[in-house]
Amino acid sequence: MPDAGLDPDILDILGIDPSAAVEYGPNINDELASRLSYLVTSGLDKDIRKELLQKYLVPINCKHLSAPQLNPEIKAATPEYVQKRDKSIEMNQKEIAAAITCVGQIITTQINHSCRDNELLKQLMDVGRILCDVQYLQSSARRNHALYSLKKDLREQLRNSKIDEFLFGQNLSETLKAAKAVSKTSSDLKADTAKKPRPSKNLNRKSGPGNRRAAPGPPRQQPPAPARATTSYQPPPPPPTTRAPYSSASSYRPRQTRRR
Repeated sequence: MPDAGLDPDILDILGIDPSAAVEYGPNINDELASRLSYLVTSGLDKDIRKELLQKYLVPINCKHLSAPQLNPEIKAATPEYVQKRDKSIEMNQKEIAAAITCVGQIITTQINHSCRDNELLKQLMDVGRILCDVQYLQSSARRNHALYSLKKDLREQLRNSKIDEFLFGQNLSETLKAAKAVSKTSSDLKADTAKKPRPSKNLNRKSGPGNRRAAPGPPRQQPPAPARATTSYQPPPPPPTTRAPYSSASSYRPRQTRRR
């Protein structure tokens, strides 16, 4: 709580105490508070939700209040999980559109009434502004989820497209053509940069049996052929022997025959 001893002007200069508890507005009717608290924590019954959506249809002169549809071209280019998430948010937007329509009907009644309440109109208009902003933020979230699944060079043009009955606008085909033209023009304007060869990783490493490629070096030279011998071949002398050489004159003796 603020210090009672400080002057209100000083407290205004100091600003709001960030450690203070969350402030709330004045009380509403207890019966109303009970019902609203239950709805925001438990949700509507399925049949009641369907009944309210049928009761408060989007006016024909304000079609953009309704939940925008996902363009067929974008739907075909996005994965299934993106489509399921988009469908879930679209269902929430349909309820927001019904709430805006309900507030719009009350504002229209007050404007046309002879004894209108201007203070009530201001409050109702505040409700309408908040709901319309929530509707826009939901559409922006749906667009961002879809853009992440598309090509990068098309995202900027699609992000700048106008939301209408479709999430990326009715003239999506024209937007895609313009995006492709811009992408082609930008690529044509870019200067051609020659690719520099990357240095070899083996230049600073010693070549060895473990390396697949040895470092470049001078060509290997073949060893010189051995010189041919100039002397003729001479066989070695025979080994010496102790026996005398064979002589026909000294060793031959005629054989004598015996007489009977």
